[in-house]
Amino acid sequence: MRGMTPQKTISIIGGGLSGALVLINLLRQQTATPLTIKWIEKTGEFGTGIAYSTDKDYHLLNVPANAMGLYHDRPTHFHEWLLQNGYQYSEHDYVPRKIYAGYIQEELTHYLKNNRNSMVHLLHGEVKDIESNHNGYWVILSNNKRFQSDEIVIATGNTIPLPPALRDMTYTQHPSYHNNPWEKANNQFIRRNDDILLIGTGLTTVDHLLDLYHQDHKGNIYALSRNGYIPFTHYPCSRHQQYPDYTHELIATSDISKIYSIIRQHIRKGIKAGIDWRIILDTIRPTLPKIWNSLPLEQKKQFHKRLHALWNVARHRIPVLCADIIHSMKEKKQLRILGGRIAEIRNTGNEFEVTYTSRKSGLQETIRVQKIINCSGPPFPAHDNSPLFKNLRERSMLCPDELGIGWNATADGRIMNREQEIITGLYTIGSGLKGILFESTALPELRQQAYALAQLINNTHAKVA
Repeated sequence: MRGMTPQKTISIIGGGLSGALVLINLLRQQTATPLTIKWIEKTGEFGTGIAYSTDKDYHLLNVPANAMGLYHDRPTHFHEWLLQNGYQYSEHDYVPRKIYAGYIQEELTHYLKNNRNSMVHLLHGEVKDIESNHNGYWVILSNNKRFQSDEIVIATGNTIPLPPALRDMTYTQHPSYHNNPWEKANNQFIRRNDDILLIGTGLTTVDHLLDLYHQDHKGNIYALSRNGYIPFTHYPCSRHQQYPDYTHELIATSDISKIYSIIRQHIRKGIKAGIDWRIILDTIRPTLPKIWNSLPLEQKKQFHKRLHALWNVARHRIPVLCADIIHSMKEKKQLRILGGRIAEIRNTGNEFEVTYTSRKSGLQETIRVQKIINCSGPPFPAHDNSPLFKNLRERSMLCPDELGIGWNATADGRIMNREQEIITGLYTIGSGLKGILFESTALPELRQQAYALAQLINNTHAKVA
């Protein structure tokens, strides 16, 4: 097979977990039809992405080991790998993310080494554009080099947050404002007694709070988001509990307020029976796309306006160990979690003067800090102004979905134009499907998407051959 000339070229744009899952599944499912696979990543680091590139032992997975397998048909595979490699973690432990990165790399290496039927090229570069041609597409890099590709998977994952849009944006030019929360050099510029503002109160903020705690930081820390919600905590004692699926009740209504009310009723009912509310919420996770797509557009918009922030902190939870550290920082009055909208950020020389409208009081309040780190989370793909997405939007090769969150696409990742016509050979995965599938960025969803997408691509080429 090694001597055969590959007939089709598949390009995967994005070197993080989404791209790794697509590549692994393409190789795992490969047919007799040979492929050339080009995997492109602008950082040159393949497989780990932002989430798993940490080197800190205290940055933990937010899901137990027995649910973090890379394969849709083997969710416990990661825990099996841990035992085989001498790690003493139980199936219910929250493992350091740097160990998970090693797991991803080892699985990638296995499939790359044992691949007998496809040619895989790892390319360090940034894709700035895609152009159609009569043979498929040109993939154009930032250095203006280009290559032919029959099909393309956009698996770019998370990108850098957008700075708060204020009347005066000069604060973004100050060296003490850090817009990339994942830049490893950030901690080098923080002095031990600096007062710090973390914009956002989600999982990225949790990582920074853990960093500051373990660095024995002495300054005041403020975490500010519109709602002031910090992620809820996992409750390990409930892991063996079960609750009956109530999806049928949720899809029987098309009103988001009624759905919210039904979920709350089941939570109250479950609590009376001794069932943890987290189990009741997680019961409907596999059917969330079905529930989501039963709603009319206006109700989906209402959810994003009124309930999306609350859903995120309830669904995307953190381990008890991490929550205990945050609680201790709050108890010591070192950490304040604030809810409100930033009105102005003004640099006064040695510090920033940040004015925000308090969600609680409705009044404007001011805090003074020496450093600001933007942890507000990645923008929706449809709002991402990277060269690739900007160029594709301008030519309508990528169109925002009806919510303006991700891309107009089918549930299995085939990208569509404004006329709802499928664009042959152009696919997306993960964050690009968030508006279509609702939950689309956590591992259980990503591994299922990658499996189905690889199956779709491989089957297409098998039929052609």
